[in-house]
Amino acid sequence: VKRLKQIDVQVAGTRAMTRADVQAALKLTDDQKEKLKGVAEEAMKERRDLGEKFGVRGFTPPKLDADKQKEYDAAREALTKATESKVLGVLTDDQKATWKDLTGPAFDVA
Repeated sequence: VKRLKQIDVQVAGTRAMTRADVQAALKLTDDQKEKLKGVAEEAMKERRDLGEKFGVRGFTPPKLDADKQKEYDAAREALTKATESKVLGVLTDDQKATWKDLTGPAFDVA
């Protein structure tokens, strides 16, 4: 059960930090919650802007040609990594260790 929960948190990524159970486990302060909310809002805007740039909207986006798809995927991955870095920058060292325990070893859901 613990491993399944870790995979669930991994799949959710940094969005998992909006969940009450994750916030409690990390012992986030109100100030940290506000900072994380700001990071999440910024990331959502950047993701939306990226989708607009590539014409990807909603749940049924148009098919992109292979080169555009690779470019889009690389840009999304870079955005995800940048967001994760910003989120981890809000956490204390103890909270980072707890986050690592909450996510566990990497799992390829593909």
